[in-house]
Amino acid sequence: MNILPIVFVMLAMMSIMTYARLQSFLNRSLIQNEFECYVQVIEQYDANQAQLEQYNDHKGASQQKPTPDPDQNNGKVQADRYLNFGLFVNKQERESKQQWAGTAYEITRQLILNLYEEKPFYSEILEQNPDFTDHLLRTLMDKADQQKEFVKISKPKDMANLVLDDPIMQETWAKMLKGTPHQQAALLACQKLTPMELEVYKQMQSYPSLADYIRVTKQVKPLRIYLTPEPILQAIFKDERIVQEIVQQRHQLYLDVHSKRKSNEDATNEFKRSFSGKIPRQYDPTFFDFSVTQTET
Repeated sequence: MNILPIVFVMLAMMSIMTYARLQSFLNRSLIQNEFECYVQVIEQYDANQAQLEQYNDHKGASQQKPTPDPDQNNGKVQADRYLNFGLFVNKQERESKQQWAGTAYEITRQLILNLYEEKPFYSEILEQNPDFTDHLLRTLMDKADQQKEFVKISKPKDMANLVLDDPIMQETWAKMLKGTPHQQAALLACQKLTPMELEVYKQMQSYPSLADYIRVTKQVKPLRIYLTPEPILQAIFKDERIVQEIVQQRHQLYLDVHSKRKSNEDATNEFKRSFSGKIPRQYDPTFFDFSVTQTET
C-alpha cells in the first residue's frame, strides 16, 4: 500500500493548521497593540477630563469662563466675546431684546452651517431636510421654555439635557455640542494611517464643538468684535477677506494700545470706523461692540 498520499495529506493539513495559528497569533498581537495604545490614550484623556471637571465644579471656579476677559471682570467693557444662548433659552430675555434675538439667531444659524454642513453626519440630514438648522434652533427655544422647571441651563452643554422628541435631532444636537473628542487624533496614531489618509479623515470626520463658541447667561450683552473668534466673525460677515482684515487690525491695535501709542478710546474709534459699516444691514448694529483694550485677542 502506497502511504505517500496519506503523508502528503497530513503534511498539508498540518501546514494549514500552522498557517491558521500564525494568522490568529498575528491578529491577536495587532489587536493587543492597538488596544494597549487605545487604553493609554483614553486613560490620560479621562484623567485630564476628571481634573478639568473637578476644577469647573469648584465653587470658586464655577463662575469663571474658560478664557476670562479681564476687562469684563473689572466692569470696563460690558460685552461678550461669544454668542450668548441666553436669547434662545430665556424667553423673557428674548422677548425684551427681539432685535438682538433676531440678529443672534441668524449668526448662530450661519455658524452652524459653516461648522457642520460639509460633515457627513450633518450633510446627510440637510440633503433630506434643507431647513433642518432652522427647525433645530426653533425647537431648542420651544423646549427650553417648556422644560425650564426641570432642565437648568447654566452652561452650553446643559442644553444636551433638553428632550427634543425627534431622536435624529437629539443625536445631532448632542454631536454638535460634544464635537470630535480630543483624544481621537491621538487614537488615529494607533491605526497607522498615512499622512494623506489622516488629513482626509480629519477633514471629513473631525469637527469642533459648538460649545466652544457659545455661552449661557441670564443677561445678554453685545458681541465684542475685538475678541470674537474667527468662526463667529465668518458667520457675521460671510467674507474671508473682511475677517482677515479684522484679525490683522485688532492685533495691530492691541500692540498700539499696549505700547501706549494709542489710547483705548482712539483705538476703539478707529476699529469702529473700519468695520461698523461692514456689518450686514439685516443685523441690529447695537448688538455689536467695538471696544479695544489691552486684552490680547
